Parts: sequence; C-alpha cells; structure tokens
Amino acid sequence: MSATVLITRPKAQAEAFAASLEAAHGGPVNCVISPLIEIAPVAVVGALDEVKHVVFTSINGVSQAMRVGIPVGITAWCVGTRTAQAAAELGFDVRIADGNNRSLVALIVAQAPVGRMVHLRGRHVAGTVVDDVSAAGINCEAVIAYDQVAIAPTQLALDTLKGETPIIVPLFSPRSAKLFGQIADFNAPLHLVVISEAIDVVQQNAPVVSRAVAKSRDGVGMVAATLARYAEISP
Repeated sequence: MSATVLITRPKAQAEAFAASLEAAHGGPVNCVISPLIEIAPVAVVGALDEVKHVVFTSINGVSQAMRVGIPVGITAWCVGTRTAQAAAELGFDVRIADGNNRSLVALIVAQAPVGRMVHLRGRHVAGTVVDDVSAAGINCEAVIAYDQVAIAPTQLALDTLKGETPIIVPLFSPRSAKLFGQIADFNAPLHLVVISEAIDVVQQNAPVVSRAVAKSRDGVGMVAATLARYAEISP
C-alpha cells in the first residue's frame, strides 16, 4: 500500500519540501500539501538602518528583510543553506550554520561579531537564539517581522485523514504539531516524522502508529527520515 506524505508547512516551504523529497527519492512522491500556518507581515516599530548583522532562522525572515528596512549587504547569519541562498540572492553577505539553531549560535559566538545585531523572526519560535547569543556577551535583539497565523486544513487533507491509506506527517515545530493535533476525525494510520524529541501530537484518538525523530535537526534530516518511512510503507 502506497503512503501519502501530508505536508503542513507554510505554502512556499511546503512546496520546497515536497520538491526536495522528490529530488532525493529520484521520482514522484505522493504528497498532499495543506498548510496549517500562513505567514502574515506585521508592523515593526523603530528604525533598523543602523543594523550591522541580521540573524535568519527561516526563509520567512529573509522574505521580510527588505520590507522592514534591513540594510542590504550587511552580514546575514543563516541557519542553513536554503536560508543562506535566499539571503544571498538579496545581496546579503552570508554566514552559514549547519542547519539548526545550536550550530547557528555556535557560529555567531565563535566569530564574535561587533555592531548591532537583530534576529528577524516570527511571533512564534522554537529555540532561544537571542538569549543564547546574548548570554555569550554578544548583544542581539529580537525583531518580530511576521506572524504565523493558523489556517484550516484543505478538504483534500481532511478527506485523506479520514481514509485508510497510511499517512506520513513531517512536523517541524511544536506549534505545527499542536495545530495538527487539533484536526478532528483522524482515521488513517499516522506515521509522524519530527525534527526533535520535543515534538509530538497529543490527541487521545489520534491513530499514531509510529514516530521517528530526524537524525539531524534540519531539512536534510527531515527529508531523509521522511523518505526512510516512505520506503518502509511504500516498497
């Protein structure tokens, strides 16, 4: 029986993840894209024209940089390759971590940059980048540039969840897991793939058959873990 991969990330990231799955798989992967979060820009108070360093932990932050007035060409400390590529395309001088917040903090602390630094982020975050960088004596400010607004699943996603086909659900954050857990009427057997041990779906009636944790806390790890489960269910 072929499995379905249900991707609940914001639209652009969901499409990119589906493309990464197919590229790594070397062929089509049965995916249903149903974002549970929509990126909504928010007003930023205060000028940012004197910022010398910007921290990006997602492409969503990069997409808001020009709108809020981050100076082009300054150093951008990026969590991973995909985020760095997006920042470089806008003209930032990128520094690239190994795909997770821990390596990003380590990179910043090791190079000890001087000058005003901001973490351009969403209202909801997993991790403590600003606190961890500041604890090392490097001043870093959080600037909330967008909100991650919850949206309803698509009818296709609901129909798929009510079916009998096994569903693989990659979950990248505790909030995504929480929103997914709020969907009613699960029937299909669920196989969760999570980016960290802290992420789970807490719902009494959710038919969770398995839960796999990615070996690395980044997109590469999530692609590998998702495809490993896909291969087991869809030989």
